[in-house]
Amino acid sequence: MPSEYRYIEAKQLEAGQQFGRMLRRWRELNHWTQYTAYKWAKEAGFEMMAPSTLSVFENGKAPKPRPESFFALAEVNRRLAAKDFSGVRTSDLKELISQAEPLLDDAGLMWGPAEFWSCHLGLLPVPSAYQTPELPAQPELDGAEAQRLSEQWRAQLVQIAKQNGIGVMDALSSAAKAAPAKQRQAFQAVLAGFESYAPEQLKGLWDGEAWLPQRWLQSWASKASAS
Repeated sequence: MPSEYRYIEAKQLEAGQQFGRMLRRWRELNHWTQYTAYKWAKEAGFEMMAPSTLSVFENGKAPKPRPESFFALAEVNRRLAAKDFSGVRTSDLKELISQAEPLLDDAGLMWGPAEFWSCHLGLLPVPSAYQTPELPAQPELDGAEAQRLSEQWRAQLVQIAKQNGIGVMDALSSAAKAAPAKQRQAFQAVLAGFESYAPEQLKGLWDGEAWLPQRWLQSWASKASAS
């Protein structure tokens, strides 16, 4: 019995991770940030999960999500399918969402809350259009490449801070919070220029498509531009 439970638990975890990758792929194919649907909901007056909750889903770390989350995703999907952009006042936002596509299954049918929930549980497969392609292995790194990446992320921090009028200390503090607690101190030290990542430190910081420090900076940049 314990082995059966662990098997079911592992399958549900795998399904949640696949669901999260699907949401990210849907979002990125529409050229949205994690804040786009939230901004849309705020302007149009419907419910949408916070960007932080969407991030939890996309990272496959929502083992017991609230039903409201699936209804929120379904409402975004319904409005996209119906071309219902009523209530949106910001012209750039309206242009962005009006060019987006709803999430459809392989038969071309729009997903509602039941389909989103079933996919999260592993009862429905991810539609072919949103399945993650074969991911490359983590790139091989030497000291010089790890140094180059560290300098690249440091330069991005400065650029994002200048674009958004954020002071150096505030930028370092707020950007570091985008990283998980265990990685935060090292990430902040790299961004501050006190040290650079070593190749050994970057092992495990590759998500199959990008380096996690790059993801953390993108997440912080989206939040900084929204506030």
